[in-house]
Amino acid sequence: MITVTVTVEDYIAAHRLDYQRARKNSYFIFTAVLTIGIVLTFVGVKIGSLIAIFAGIGGLLGQWWEDYFGLPKKVRKLYKQFKGISEPHTLSWDSQHIEGQCASGHGKRNWCDYVRFKESDEVFLIYITDALWHVYPKRWFTIPGQLEEFRRYAGTAGCCDRPTTG
Repeated sequence: MITVTVTVEDYIAAHRLDYQRARKNSYFIFTAVLTIGIVLTFVGVKIGSLIAIFAGIGGLLGQWWEDYFGLPKKVRKLYKQFKGISEPHTLSWDSQHIEGQCASGHGKRNWCDYVRFKESDEVFLIYITDALWHVYPKRWFTIPGQLEEFRRYAGTAGCCDRPTTG
């Protein structure tokens, strides 16, 4: 069992990890648009090439701004709105469950009840649904072996047999 708190930096890292795929796709699309504009310029298309070049540059700059300024600002606001997120809570786990407790409640969930798992250098995200997740900062795991054990159990998310309906 460990006693932990989620900091605003943890929460920003979690949102960045959750948003990672969409961010990469945006950069890819805007780079493709810019490349098309440059190719059109060499082919001799005047108006269309300028539109594509400016759209690509504008999209890349807008995405960069969102990554480094917009997202952290929004997440700081969400963190302030999230009642109890900065309060200490205890966390324990075994091969079957993960369990948390804080002043406002107690929860226990089977690892198999999660639908997927992601990790970055800073945090683990374990998804309850495609849009709802729990964040577990890696800095919480200070005892040797805890991080690897947690990763192994969390890695079973989405891998368990689920009953089918209909």
